[in-house]
Amino acid sequence: MGKVKKNQGENTRGKILAAATKLICENGYSNTTLEEIAKQARTGKSTIFYHFKNKEEILSAVMEQSVLEINKTIREITNSNLTPEEKLKDALNNHL
Repeated sequence: MGKVKKNQGENTRGKILAAATKLICENGYSNTTLEEIAKQARTGKSTIFYHFKNKEEILSAVMEQSVLEINKTIREITNSNLTPEEKLKDALNNHL
């Protein structure tokens, strides 16, 4: 039973992060409210506070997730069979 709850919690946290990412990209950090994030994630504001202390912690998690995705893609490019020039081009395109 504990594993199911953990997966549900991770899923809810993921939905909150996805909603926050979308809204922050569209409206900017200052113009995005916790109420909007909760509505977009289809959850309650209290659920957000279960997973995050405040809006700043959500932003930090969004940024961390972005950096992890960039690093993952860079590793995939680096380990590919592309030429060094192609790797550099793909890495730059990914970053932009």
